[in-house]
Amino acid sequence: MGTYWPKEHYFSGDLTIKQSLVYSDIQKRLELSRILVKGVENNMRAFLGHIEGNSTSFLNDSDLNDVKSIQDMMLIEARMRRDYYNRFDALLPDEFKIDRREIRPPSNYGNSLISFGNTLLYTSIITAARKTSVNITIPFYHEPAAGRFALSLDLSEVFKPGIVDRFLYQIVKEGILQPNQVHFNEVGGGILLNENGKKIFLEYWDKWLEHTIFHKKLKRKVSHRHLLLLEMHKYAKHIEGIEKYDPIKIPDGD
Repeated sequence: MGTYWPKEHYFSGDLTIKQSLVYSDIQKRLELSRILVKGVENNMRAFLGHIEGNSTSFLNDSDLNDVKSIQDMMLIEARMRRDYYNRFDALLPDEFKIDRREIRPPSNYGNSLISFGNTLLYTSIITAARKTSVNITIPFYHEPAAGRFALSLDLSEVFKPGIVDRFLYQIVKEGILQPNQVHFNEVGGGILLNENGKKIFLEYWDKWLEHTIFHKKLKRKVSHRHLLLLEMHKYAKHIEGIEKYDPIKIPDGD
């Protein structure tokens, strides 16, 4: 498990410059960030609607349109996620309820699984980026930093509800992972998957990435793993001015 970054075979200086110009233009960043956050909400509603039949909105579009800074956009997203996790909790077994999102360290079993799943999602997006000319170090929503593939953090937001949270829901409902020392350990005041738990999680996660859904635009089935690559290409088209970015919605398809 990890990230391996060989020589940039598909590296494009032209696209890197265009990505940098978008990052340096606050209005273009805000435009992309609004699209992203709305895409996140669409995936939250699609996931919860698929399970509980309730597609209540988490966003007021007028508030989103009035945002003047990325920081304020993130505050809106944080409130949206708080409401989303409250509804998600109602679907989970008591032992795996999230209560509130905590990362360093995750304080309960639910947070531990989400954190591990999100990390695997980041690395999968980075792997997908290697097959494109996109520079994964230049974001538009999160801030860049040395040694950080920040664009993977941006685009992962769209996939968290439809891929990570759906996966978590399935494995805990099916009893594949149990809230005990067989699969988890208490470490540094938090709860983390142990080696046995990680092995099981990774085995099912790999199968989950190969799971296929019908892609309405392509009119054929594609794997979750391939969706990550398609999203990277869609983002590149937006940067090139070819086609406006339209985030994937899962499980409904594009």
